[in-house]
Amino acid sequence: MQEPLRANLAALAARQPELAARIAAAEPWPLSGLATAPTGDVSYCLRGPEGEVWLHSRFDPRAEAKGALAEIPPESFERIVIGGFGLGYLPQALAERWPARPLLVLDPDLRLLRAALECRDLSRMLCHPMLEIAAPSAKGDLAERVGRFEHADLVRGFRYVRHLYLKRRAALYEPYLDEFADVLRLRSMQITSGMSGSRTTIANVLANVGTFAASRGIAEFAGRFAGVPGILVGAGPSLTRNMQALKQAQGRAVIFAVSTALKPVLDAGIQPTCTGVVDYHPDSARYFTGISAQQAPLLFGDPRANPAVYAAWQGETATNAETYLQALLHDAGIGDHGSIPEGNTVAHHAFFVLQALGCNPIILVGMDLGYPSYITHVPRTAIYDEWQAGTGPFSTFENQEMHFVMRYRRNGRRWQDVHGNTIWSDRMMEAYAIEFRRVIRAAPQRVVHAVEGGVDLGCHEVCTLAEAIQRYCTRPAALDELTRPLPECERASRLLRAAEALQRRLHELDEFREVQRDCMRTLRAAGKRLLRGELYLDDLRAKLQRLEDGSRHLEFLREALLRFAAADAVVRLRREMEAQAKGGEQIVQYRRLVERETDYLRGMERAADDLRARIEQALRAMQAPAPAGAPA
Repeated sequence: MQEPLRANLAALAARQPELAARIAAAEPWPLSGLATAPTGDVSYCLRGPEGEVWLHSRFDPRAEAKGALAEIPPESFERIVIGGFGLGYLPQALAERWPARPLLVLDPDLRLLRAALECRDLSRMLCHPMLEIAAPSAKGDLAERVGRFEHADLVRGFRYVRHLYLKRRAALYEPYLDEFADVLRLRSMQITSGMSGSRTTIANVLANVGTFAASRGIAEFAGRFAGVPGILVGAGPSLTRNMQALKQAQGRAVIFAVSTALKPVLDAGIQPTCTGVVDYHPDSARYFTGISAQQAPLLFGDPRANPAVYAAWQGETATNAETYLQALLHDAGIGDHGSIPEGNTVAHHAFFVLQALGCNPIILVGMDLGYPSYITHVPRTAIYDEWQAGTGPFSTFENQEMHFVMRYRRNGRRWQDVHGNTIWSDRMMEAYAIEFRRVIRAAPQRVVHAVEGGVDLGCHEVCTLAEAIQRYCTRPAALDELTRPLPECERASRLLRAAEALQRRLHELDEFREVQRDCMRTLRAAGKRLLRGELYLDDLRAKLQRLEDGSRHLEFLREALLRFAAADAVVRLRREMEAQAKGGEQIVQYRRLVERETDYLRGMERAADDLRARIEQALRAMQAPAPAGAPA
């Protein structure tokens, strides 16, 4: 083994051992393509199906890399994403220019990576703690990597730089780069919607505080159904042909019908064991209207779901933990409800609930994640109620389906189903499928794909639902615990303790607001001194420190307020980074600091006022009489 390759692989193995092993096993591009530039540096000419493709300048590769840096404006960004590794000149230049910035290199060509490590000593760069090389071998690998991006990666932004040779090798690189862009957009959308919907989410959470306090937690059921099969029922088109088989599983498996599938399943004469909801929108209540307390299974609800859902629900409810409510009710004595991972859809939520219950195997049905035969939903779901008004002799349900598909055709995707056939899907469904693949790959349980079609989710087994039931649902299951109601005396006691805890939060908010006012007065004093050209602010710094130290017992409240002031926190972060980039005289930097912190405290004041109003509203709702028909 050549010396540069040995040193490079050793350096890479210290941080990315799996990638180092893959590169060591790869066959390199022939080194006959190497060429020495007049500067003494090496360049490389690939000779393949695309013809001759030079990776770098034949005259000065380092100067070419530095020229690429000159095109990057000196603005605030956190992460640098590089398309292609080349011979390492561009990653090396970027690492030297911005040593504190994380570097992510995307290159699926293991042969080229091996050739680069053979012809140049890059061991020092490969030891760089901020460098990561992503070499995807299949679709979905990059999606999983982007899905792990931290919040700051996208809030602070990133700079994308690509090698010129990628244009000539588009057939290899573009599918992965397109996938990266799609999933990055999805992740950015999730973060942006989370930021913009922060107040709405908290409004939902606080409106649901009574439901949360008076419901059982998912922790009570953790592992109680170990070895019992769990059937996750989605509302995909394939559910219709599986209804009769699903009836055979009653009493022999935990049947979890997601909110969209609940009414069709009940209409088919099947009594599911449980259902679930995570939707923030009030329209999600339509999935539960008209379902009597006798029909209603146990609802596993997320506390962030719209309160209209719980107002419409006539049955028992179990909720998972929510950090905001856990903080506000930390001294209410209602216990930890138990956490499950967050998912993108109610189907992900259902999968995580079945995992928490201990169900094994988990059988998927109605989980098409695509539109076979251009059918989008199983009949009798809520969307058909919406379409009912528009139907007539010349506008059938089938026409409505076609209009739905054609309206969103620009987002369309062609995927392979589990049998290798082409299935029509869209970008949203694709993102859900990618997430399911990741979850299933990490699941310790056996996951059975019994959809009889649908997008391939990488399950451990593919069969019909009838075969899965015959194989795994072989004996009666004790499911009574999922139907046991919470005693009314315990429900009343929990509500009382929650109300008392919220009253204490109101008193603490008053205390916190007074601390904020003192901080604002101190910052105003600092601003006046700075305008006079004074730089001695040690006494004011000491006062701010005393105020902070004296309010440490309210730190949980500060974290709660940040959920309301999420946008203000991001503005504060951006202004901090801009100030670092601008530099300037010390007095100018101090002025920026005072302005930034003053604006931030104003945002926190608004958040405190908003939180107080929401808590008072929640207290009024908890004290109001229950509507007729609500569960006792």
